[in-house]
Amino acid sequence: MQNNQYLIHLLAQGGKVRLVPNRHLDESLFALYREACRVGGALYQDQRIGYTVSIEGVHDLIDSLRRYGFQPNVSPQLFKIIANKNPVSSTNKVNDWIEEIQSRLKKNGLQLRKYQEDAVRILHTQKSWLLLDEMGVGKTPQTLCAIPDKAPVLVICPAIAKRNVWESEFKKFRPEFKTTVLNGTFSFRWPKAGEAVITNFHILPEAEQIKGYPAWGIKPNRAIRTVAHRCYDIKTKELVTVPYEVAPPPNLVIIVDELQNLMNLSTKRTRAFRGIMNAAKHVDATTWGATGTELDSNPMQLWNLLTLYGLEKQAYKSWSNFLRVYGGTQTGYGTKKDKDTGEVKRGYGRSIEWRVPGPNDPPNREAIEGMRRVSLKRKLEDVMPEVPPMTIKDIYVEIDDITRAQCDKALDELKQMGISLDEAINHCIDTRDGGVPFKEMAIANKMLAIAKTPFVLEFIEDYESAKVPILVFSMYRPPLDMLGKRKDWDIITGSVSEKNRSRIVNDFQSGKLDKLGLSIKAAGVALNLDRAYNSFFIDFAYTPAANRQAYARIRRFSQRHPQFIYRFIANHALDTRKMELLDSREAIISKTTDAASVKGTPTHLFNETAGVVGHGVLVTDPRTYQIRAQVKRFEARNDKERWIERMLREMTRRDADRATLKNLKGWDATDSKIGRDLTGQLKIGLTEKQWLTAERILNRYSKQIGTFENPKLL
Repeated sequence: MQNNQYLIHLLAQGGKVRLVPNRHLDESLFALYREACRVGGALYQDQRIGYTVSIEGVHDLIDSLRRYGFQPNVSPQLFKIIANKNPVSSTNKVNDWIEEIQSRLKKNGLQLRKYQEDAVRILHTQKSWLLLDEMGVGKTPQTLCAIPDKAPVLVICPAIAKRNVWESEFKKFRPEFKTTVLNGTFSFRWPKAGEAVITNFHILPEAEQIKGYPAWGIKPNRAIRTVAHRCYDIKTKELVTVPYEVAPPPNLVIIVDELQNLMNLSTKRTRAFRGIMNAAKHVDATTWGATGTELDSNPMQLWNLLTLYGLEKQAYKSWSNFLRVYGGTQTGYGTKKDKDTGEVKRGYGRSIEWRVPGPNDPPNREAIEGMRRVSLKRKLEDVMPEVPPMTIKDIYVEIDDITRAQCDKALDELKQMGISLDEAINHCIDTRDGGVPFKEMAIANKMLAIAKTPFVLEFIEDYESAKVPILVFSMYRPPLDMLGKRKDWDIITGSVSEKNRSRIVNDFQSGKLDKLGLSIKAAGVALNLDRAYNSFFIDFAYTPAANRQAYARIRRFSQRHPQFIYRFIANHALDTRKMELLDSREAIISKTTDAASVKGTPTHLFNETAGVVGHGVLVTDPRTYQIRAQVKRFEARNDKERWIERMLREMTRRDADRATLKNLKGWDATDSKIGRDLTGQLKIGLTEKQWLTAERILNRYSKQIGTFENPKLL
């Protein structure tokens, strides 16, 4: 006798199959039902219709429902329709594929874990999908094992990951594929059947639709490429043949690693990738994206990413619905002045404000559901509880008087600009590249890193003497250069070549090297350093994702030691408040991840922890545009100060004879002493009154040096 609670009716409706549960499903059972529908290929339409699937996919859906414990009941009308079509179920094919892959891996001493099999099963049946597993879960093996045999594969990844990750992993998990690593600006080409072409974002040709041709070319920047793909090199004045085929091959599989690099639509690499996707549409290519970095720091960028993959409608139906789900409000209407007519037009430069989640707000279930329809996300501790935990310890450091004075100067700069410290830090966090647009604050951050380095070196002496493998991270070069000069140390920065980087990593993992210094930015991807289980952070990036990437270098599924992260924080508000605000962002992201991730495998239920609004509701500070305007105005003042500084030095240099008479070179007698004093004071900085005095004096010498608006000396 059937259990009515698990009975699902399948009805023929409008050329599709509609799913109707026999009775209302409670929260836990609905989560299981939702996963069964997703794996079976059903799509959620709306609250009235529910889930639907095509007639051709009904067998897959029935297999999926049964696998998850449900009892499908096919209506007589639908039974007649599918009996005539008699489609072949692909679920059995997927299971056969898993068995085939496992048998191949077993010959090489490898094996997929249960949770990895589930990811392969989903990827193998989806044309477009996002794999958002946490760093260390094993996204690369899962993706490789889902690729069909003899398919042409295009892998797009950061340059550093081409050989260190993808080429080596192909040889390990899919040795039957021929791998080709592309290098050079015009080296891009499509892969052939059974070949994996591995390229990086900067090699992709910039996309532009060309009228009258189905293919696409690139915009003229350093060179001009025609549709026939003959490249006019501006330097050599010659036409060069580009090794590039116009049409993508059939059954193409496109894999993008570190997907967060495509979240900004204005960048060249994103425009180039859009061209790749446009070309791939003609051959119905399979497109997968993978990243362990959170995609919810900015809802607008999340929407951009979904549109690149064509998943926005499947996830959130429409732009207006996405705004509603994430609490977005289009504010202001902006203006734009026509250069020719001088007419001021409205409707340009509109901004969007996103609702800030409260600490006690319930989860935004619609946002979470949207992402689950197009992505799979799991945390390392959920799928591999045997991995020891990671502990973060904060160590506070006393700084010297000179560094403290610079930090105070940075606070004074913000005060003059009318910007609070919290606003400045949040502005840096919200900036796409985590840059610091405040002059004195940027100098102070670098000085803080240098000031904390001696304390860090003293702290790690015991680890050095015991030959315990350790990692030391910094955002700035001076601390890393100090480490590189120490005995038995090596460093990885952006200037280290790919070959040397691979050598350093291999030496560290093999035990030849125990101590390694790393740049947070350069070491964020394509590094597995699980031999170490102690990481020391001299300073931090303003980008939370970069810090999480650095944490993950020692937190991998192969790690068997408890991991410790030591964070060194200076005892000044500039550093302590930065850390507090970064931690608050991390807390929101962490709670959101817990709410949106799958515990264990896709068959498990979801634990939606209260205390955060939805998946991705982290907002840009509403004052961002005001702050940018204030910074721009202040930078104009800084330009004037820089001009005053240059002119003070130049006038003093010219005044070698300490002139006592009025002349046309150098200071006059009346201004010589004060001009020299101001020049000497530049080393420690001028007060506001001294800047005004310097400007007033320099204006007397406009015949020699001009003015700030019309300078004679550059």
